[in-house]
Amino acid sequence: YNTHDNLTVISSTKKSIKDSILEQLEIEYENFLSCDLIFTESQPSKIIGTEKEFLTSKNLDNKSGCHAIINSYIHTSNNKNKMAVFFDNEEVGSLTSRGANSNFLSEVLERINLALNLTREEHLIKTNKSFNISFDSVHGIHPGYACKHDPNYQATLSKGIVVKNSANFRYATTSTGFAKLKNLAIKNNI
Repeated sequence: YNTHDNLTVISSTKKSIKDSILEQLEIEYENFLSCDLIFTESQPSKIIGTEKEFLTSKNLDNKSGCHAIINSYIHTSNNKNKMAVFFDNEEVGSLTSRGANSNFLSEVLERINLALNLTREEHLIKTNKSFNISFDSVHGIHPGYACKHDPNYQATLSKGIVVKNSANFRYATTSTGFAKLKNLAIKNNI
């Protein structure tokens, strides 16, 4: 198994993208300071398939997860101490200032608790009793290209939920969190 098999070759041109953009916008090179350049899919989302059974869309994994979370809040009456948080930059890394691994959420929670007149100690106790689920879609194995997938990580489509785990703790999963999630799944026949 080699993750780099069948990668397309990236070609080089004499003119960089930056040079082309500056030329197009008629900006002198010395006047250019910095930019964020983001490429995105320009095609609209579509429902496809002979029976209209597939949805194709950019960022579908994030959108489907956000939709599922919002939908569960709408159809659940006991939302007293629950919070849904949606972060930016999941696909490029959660270490950005707006990402899931930033201090944004912890600061917001602390500010909420301080506004509720909780002490810092009460805030820390409340935070440590919390349960966090990081929701994302998993890339399923294509049966026709099984050799293109890591043999130790072969998620099959429509066979239930997948819990991502990492020895380096790159995901929010802990053994306690996994046990709670597994109990919830069993309790709800998932």
